[in-house]
Amino acid sequence: MSTQKSYTLRRMREIKAKTLSLLRVPFVQNVMRFQVSNMGMLVTGAISSVLYARLLGVEQFGLFTMISAFAGLLCLAATFGQETTVVTFLSEAVGRGSRKDTTTVISYFVQSALLALLIYTTLFILSPLLSTFFRGNEDLGYYARWLILNSALQSTPALVFTILQIENRITLIAILENVRAIAQVVISTVLLLLHFGVWSLIIGTVSVSIAYIPICVWLYWRYAGPDRFPTVRELGKSIRQRGTGMYFRQGLWIAADQMIASNLYPNLFYMILGATAPLQIVGLFRLGMRLATIPVQIIMPSVSRLAAVAIPKIASLNRKTLRNACFKLMKGTVLLGALATVGAAIVATPLIPIVYGRAFAGAIPAFLIILPFTIISTGNVAIVPIARIFKRVWLLTLTNAAGLLCATAAYFLLKTYVSPLVAISISVLVYHMNTLYLSYYLWTSILHDSEAHHQPFGQVTA
Repeated sequence: MSTQKSYTLRRMREIKAKTLSLLRVPFVQNVMRFQVSNMGMLVTGAISSVLYARLLGVEQFGLFTMISAFAGLLCLAATFGQETTVVTFLSEAVGRGSRKDTTTVISYFVQSALLALLIYTTLFILSPLLSTFFRGNEDLGYYARWLILNSALQSTPALVFTILQIENRITLIAILENVRAIAQVVISTVLLLLHFGVWSLIIGTVSVSIAYIPICVWLYWRYAGPDRFPTVRELGKSIRQRGTGMYFRQGLWIAADQMIASNLYPNLFYMILGATAPLQIVGLFRLGMRLATIPVQIIMPSVSRLAAVAIPKIASLNRKTLRNACFKLMKGTVLLGALATVGAAIVATPLIPIVYGRAFAGAIPAFLIILPFTIISTGNVAIVPIARIFKRVWLLTLTNAAGLLCATAAYFLLKTYVSPLVAISISVLVYHMNTLYLSYYLWTSILHDSEAHHQPFGQVTA
């Protein structure tokens, strides 16, 4: 007994030592900070979801879904990938210690953001006309134009938050993001109580985005050190900067991928359902989708944001260890995804009619059908940064496009046999299952070849 007790105590000390050692790793510390921030935003999002659903009702909730989807699809025309591309390119430039490369990357971002602003302005003016042409409903365009404006206001925060992450100001990012989310909910809820309807959510979102512009300008001046980043004055001259063509080309591929993975999905699904089913069904599907994505929102944002910076650094310094690092990351996130999926199914299902009201109980089938995509998404945690490093972003785009086509075909085939809500939910799962091929290809081909040949970063071909 004494020997067993001694062994147990020794094992506990070893586990404690390993845990403390792990907690001292900067990447783990940053993941934990992001995770705390993410949990705060999830709580805010959960509260807003309940408030908006109850105060708007099923039909108005469906209407806001259609407005958001229509605005999102219009904004595809202004998508050049700069807000996503800058994370990878700027991290690599800073990792190389080259201020010249850093200045070129940020100049590319400014140029593409200004080009996008011109397109957003055009869409803002034409959105009622486009809404009449495509949907036969001018009012949808009047609502959507303000969400288009909100999209136009996101470039400055995207750049500044990336720089803050590179400068390891994770706590500051967490505060800013949570304050923004809380402010939007408070303003929107107050206006809902004053019976402003869907305008409440639009005003709450846009007003906070406008307020963040001067804050972000000050943050850039405060934290973007002139030894590594261009000054505010240099930013004004960056419009004429040359040598940004390569970033535009790569950015367009990333934009094409983001166009499908973050815009056409899920907006196209909402628009298809809205064209073939009542607004109430759209509202139920929106709630089912929102609840089904909560496990992914708990696990992925902090890990993905840090992986987008950490994996390019690993690849640029020591390609030999890249495969092992990515495998460990994937294994951990898949395990978390599986646990989160089971937990969500058990806990959330009986709570939906209690929390949201009996009118939203119809969202349960959509929630349960879509929920397993969590495991697939967590398994893909390293795929995007790997594809960018090895110049395979085009493969992401083609895979997601194929998935979208398969999902759309599945919906129109299934809706003759099952309800539109069940059919659209299954089609969402089909879309995600299609990405399993991409994971298989990248792991068995690209990373395998990289480990076998130990290629340095500069020798990897597109």
